[in-house]
Amino acid sequence: MRKLILSSIVILLLGISTANAQQNALGIRIGYGGEISFQTKFSGNRGEADLGWWQDGFTLTGIYQWVKPLGQGFDWYAGVGATLSSWDKGTGIGAVGNLGLEYNLQIPLQLSLDWRPAFYLTPETGFYGNSVGFSIRYKF
Repeated sequence: MRKLILSSIVILLLGISTANAQQNALGIRIGYGGEISFQTKFSGNRGEADLGWWQDGFTLTGIYQWVKPLGQGFDWYAGVGATLSSWDKGTGIGAVGNLGLEYNLQIPLQLSLDWRPAFYLTPETGFYGNSVGFSIRYKF
């Protein structure tokens, strides 16, 4: 009975997501640490909010992204945003950039690979360009 209910819920969610214009996506981004990632569309472009964690801290990042199609399910995107981080050295506030490539599968899944450089203002001013991440998101 439990399997039947779970299967029905999954089929219903897949049907709803296919019927809608798939304006949102929720999933994970793996890079320096792990992140829960949420995207929502804004008239062709989108916003992304990520809550990340790693061994000694967490980060909250918001990015506005410009999305351009490449064809055959591929898109590229670039964006700017802000980040708030907390780790053993203190609390950091900074600006982030984002450049990536994504593939939208025939099912409501999205795969992406991106680079997210950051310039922190506090607690120490500095540029960090080593954040590369892989994401998988469910579109709904």
